[in-house]
Amino acid sequence: MHKSRLRVAIILAAVSALLCAPCSAVQKRTIKRVLDPVIVTGVQLSVFKGADIDSLRVYAAKNGKLTPIPFQIDERGPDGNFVFKGGKDSDNGRLDANDELVFMARDAGGTADKKAWPKGVTKSATVEIRDPVDGGKAWVYIFSFKGKAPARSGRDYAGCTSGCNRIDAYCYEAGFSRRAPMAFDNLTIKKTCNGPGKDAMDRLKVRFHGETKLKIVIDRHEEDFTSKVAGVIDGPVRVIRSTENRMVLVGRLPTPSSVSEQIYYADSFVFPIIVNVPVSLDTFMNDTWLRVTSESAYPPKTRFYNSRNKKGVLIDGKMSAEEKNLDAGSYNWQVVAFDAPPLTGAWLNRLDFDKKKTPARIELYYMDDINVKDPPDEYPGQIGNLGYYLKDVHRLGAGHHVLSTIMYAIPSYKPGDEARVMNVVDKPLKVTVK
Repeated sequence: MHKSRLRVAIILAAVSALLCAPCSAVQKRTIKRVLDPVIVTGVQLSVFKGADIDSLRVYAAKNGKLTPIPFQIDERGPDGNFVFKGGKDSDNGRLDANDELVFMARDAGGTADKKAWPKGVTKSATVEIRDPVDGGKAWVYIFSFKGKAPARSGRDYAGCTSGCNRIDAYCYEAGFSRRAPMAFDNLTIKKTCNGPGKDAMDRLKVRFHGETKLKIVIDRHEEDFTSKVAGVIDGPVRVIRSTENRMVLVGRLPTPSSVSEQIYYADSFVFPIIVNVPVSLDTFMNDTWLRVTSESAYPPKTRFYNSRNKKGVLIDGKMSAEEKNLDAGSYNWQVVAFDAPPLTGAWLNRLDFDKKKTPARIELYYMDDINVKDPPDEYPGQIGNLGYYLKDVHRLGAGHHVLSTIMYAIPSYKPGDEARVMNVVDKPLKVTVK
């Protein structure tokens, strides 16, 4: 009798396991990262090669139910450059190897059973993203449809207006100066990300100084640059803003134009500063530097930190002893954080460049004294005017030198939080397509 009951129990357990196999196969999202944009190349999406881009949709699962998420597919031409509105791509709106699909890691979900798929799917791909730091995972599903595809997600993380001179993203607003069109005059953290929701910025300052070997001094600033918007891609996940920039160096002689492609996401953006050196400057110039800083319009209750000054200092328009003694050496990141709860939002800034091509000597510039002038500007004085010095520009070789500032608007900051933000670039998510 005992053996008979044991056999029945074993059989029931086996049947139960088989019945629950589909349930156990469904996995929940375990990834914690939310700042990362996820880019999937056309090469990885070979199953959809030649598909009409308008026929594709991206879904994520929550509790086993699939819903559409924001995504966009940005086309690239044969030269590898983005195809902007009005431009032409040789694939005529069909997916090819050099296109890229982008979505936000925050929108990825768990896995879903095939029974949960929407109707009308002709082809599919599962995208798995994995955090190399802790092994967390999440998934999205890409589908192609025959005929009219289902509605897209209604969320839009970033957009631009006023000739794309104003950016409106989920966590921030950004705007460009009329007097200096290549420079920001507005960087606002929205209330949705624990910011004040009003502009506290003076402007972005780009200052160049050089002295020729004949002792002729050349000083230029952001108002000596010309900048025009050359192309825009405005999708639900990111805005790509292409500008053509020139600087008048000597007299009315401009430097060759350089093209800068800025990319704006929900809570971050990439802003390249391009140093265009037409010829080697070392033969006729010395004592050269480039300074790129941003400055506050009024003394907000904020604190400054960077990788060499982790204790932080108060920004209030008056240089304290701690501020005067800041370590001005080369840094990896810097933070300006509001310190007046519930205002706890922060900007984290990192500077990326090719250290082999651009053997630059980068140092901190920091001035927090309302009585120290630094014209031209929107407001006199320097309140939290901080950024980087690029020393010995004349030692750079001829060519384009790109220094990319990456800004993250985060809802709060305490020392140590920078690691998870730096991981976006330093330890990128692993993307697998099946």
